[in-house]
Amino acid sequence: MSYFATSIGAAASLVPVSVDRLAEILEEQDPPLHFGYSDDRSRLGGFWDDHLVEFIFRGEVLQIRAHWGRPLAEDHTPELLEWLNTRNWQWIWPKLYVERDDDDGLAVAAEHSINYEHGASDEQLLLHVQCAIATSLAAFRELDHKFPQAVEAFRAEHPDWCDE
Repeated sequence: MSYFATSIGAAASLVPVSVDRLAEILEEQDPPLHFGYSDDRSRLGGFWDDHLVEFIFRGEVLQIRAHWGRPLAEDHTPELLEWLNTRNWQWIWPKLYVERDDDDGLAVAAEHSINYEHGASDEQLLLHVQCAIATSLAAFRELDHKFPQAVEAFRAEHPDWCDE
């Protein structure tokens, strides 16, 4: 007896996932989701609530990576790492991690990846996009609340960027 089926079912209804197909799905939303292409058209990206969201294709895997668009000083490392570890333990999406930003500060990324070896329906692909963006933005709202000084620094640097 096997715990997992060896077939995913109606594979004929699944269509290969590509940059162009994802772009069509984003454009078909009401209202359309705004995005741009990388120079080589291998990936898509756009801004949601001040945060960059990238749609990266790695072979058959679609990785949706969002970047918390706030500067955070390195002296917040212990507090941030503890928060990230707790958040990753409590929630299955998104995977959150810390990187260095260009100014040697801290940058937080959120990631949601799915292997589309067998393709996906439009509904499955849209669900992936919606889940990745919604869960990333929810985590980023928590970070904004935890590190209000980072939000203030962002707004001071980008006064015309924010809606508030």
